[in-house]
Amino acid sequence: MYTIHYTSDIIRGKNNLGDSISFENLSEDGVKNRISEFNNNFGKPSSVTKSHIMWLNDRDTYCFFIYKDYLPVSDIESFV
Repeated sequence: MYTIHYTSDIIRGKNNLGDSISFENLSEDGVKNRISEFNNNFGKPSSVTKSHIMWLNDRDTYCFFIYKDYLPVSDIESFV
């Protein structure tokens, strides 16, 4: 099973409205579906590395860190 650790930075004035949550017990298709949702909302990721996927929307950032069985996956690129 997969886990996505999601973080966002949404700055408005002096306030950071971002958050950090986890989507747990996802299948591989479940991970791909979450990524697809973000692609639909924010366009293609602006950064895909071995450790994360990041979307930028104006001045806001949204990041996914993906784990399989509690260990970081080494092939994040295969989900995009």
